[in-house]
Amino acid sequence: MNDAVEVDRVTLGCAIFAMGAFVQYRLDDGMHQDYLAVFMQAYLNLEAAAEGREPLDLRALQAQTVTATPEEQRAILTVFPSWLPDGEKLRHVREIPCNAPCTTGLDVPV
Repeated sequence: MNDAVEVDRVTLGCAIFAMGAFVQYRLDDGMHQDYLAVFMQAYLNLEAAAEGREPLDLRALQAQTVTATPEEQRAILTVFPSWLPDGEKLRHVREIPCNAPCTTGLDVPV
């Protein structure tokens, strides 16, 4: 039995934030990145679902070489989790309009 569950954008945004924060917390606590790969991939899958696109492969993203302008480099260093591959950070910087610093376009309405 395969029952599809509809999840609203606020719940999905909260799940994405929590997953990213969990991974960052564990990395900062000293856990090796390989042990967190399943959670990192889940973050990418949730983000793709929120944006209505195909999920990205973590290993493929980590293998990419990206070129960014100095402004984009500053943005990707300060806005997104340190573990997120640069190609994915750059996609956010280029595609998701940000009205304020430190937003990802998935702001939760209060």
